[in-house]
Amino acid sequence: MSEEENKAPAPEGAEESPDVLIVETDTEAAEGSLKGAVKKLRDELKACEKERQEYLAGWQRAKADFINARNEEERARKEFASYATESVMRGLLPVLDNFERALKDTAARDAASEAWRSGIELIHEQMKELLKRYGVSAFAPSEGERFDPARHETVGTVPARTEEEDGLVREVVEKGYIMKSKVIRPARVRIAVFQKEK
Repeated sequence: MSEEENKAPAPEGAEESPDVLIVETDTEAAEGSLKGAVKKLRDELKACEKERQEYLAGWQRAKADFINARNEEERARKEFASYATESVMRGLLPVLDNFERALKDTAARDAASEAWRSGIELIHEQMKELLKRYGVSAFAPSEGERFDPARHETVGTVPARTEEEDGLVREVVEKGYIMKSKVIRPARVRIAVFQKEK
């Protein structure tokens, strides 16, 4: 039979319409299949959300690690620069001490020409300004001050007259220096030591 023969005649008065294929479906089977597809999609969505959360958490950890590493590097760089500056400043201190000793020698200073003296004094002042610019300042304990091992270094002793004088600074041999509240060279002192008679 041909397709034309298979066609049912159209009712009277109705126009002929194109062929429509009518398929009967089982609605329960269709609903079950739809629910299964929705459940599968929900499961896939949950898996994707979980994976996204893991990627986000990993990215956030990596970003925090990078920031921490950058901050640590910056801190280390500043610490190194501070250490290098402190080392250079500490190296200049004996030179400054020698300038001060030379300026205290009045006989040699008076024998030198005025130009030489003013040149030495100018260099001495420039060195003091340089140290000051980097936060270095001198300190010297006063006579009778209690010896402090964090700020003083003993280079000798003198006999104390009384027990109360024991451990007091009697003479400052060299000034100490502080750089931004850190002692970079302790003051060198002689302290009084009391010895009981036997």
